[in-house]
Amino acid sequence: MCNEKIHDLEQNELVGQRAVLTAFRPEHIKRYHRWMQNPTLKKDTGSEDLKTDTIEDIADYQRQIVNDENNKTFIILDTASREMVGDINLFISECDGTRAAEINVMIAEVSARRKGYAREAVKLAMEHLHKTHFIDRFVARISDMNFASTCLFRDRLGFLFESHSQIFSESTWYYDIKREDGALAPD
Repeated sequence: MCNEKIHDLEQNELVGQRAVLTAFRPEHIKRYHRWMQNPTLKKDTGSEDLKTDTIEDIADYQRQIVNDENNKTFIILDTASREMVGDINLFISECDGTRAAEINVMIAEVSARRKGYAREAVKLAMEHLHKTHFIDRFVARISDMNFASTCLFRDRLGFLFESHSQIFSESTWYYDIKREDGALAPD
């Protein structure tokens, strides 16, 4: 079924060695708003069209995604400190019988970048969606100028190039899970 809910993560957390994925809750709004005031972050994450001028804009966004069955934003926390370091967005769809999830990840805190949070958060999300929602295909659309994300998805997570859009100046990368156990390589 295409319209499975991702609500199981709203009550629980996915915990890794470094990163924790938790639901985007009202207590996260203030810091998320601060992140979304950074024009470079908005450009790199393709969030320019997201209305984020005020804390109320972010609160509206947070309430909207809580009720959206196929689109979710989860906050990435540091496992030890429980401080917010970024977010991960998941968009579930079905096309020609193939269930897929588009994944966007952002490590907003500069001090947390290049420390493995994004890689672990993406792996946690992919493993969870594969096991609980039978998602076998994952997609990442990455701006041509976002070299860090291209390296993450291509080199660290093993995504393969699918296509390039000159109009949007972005490339589409994909990962198809073939393994029975749902584990993701490389480790």
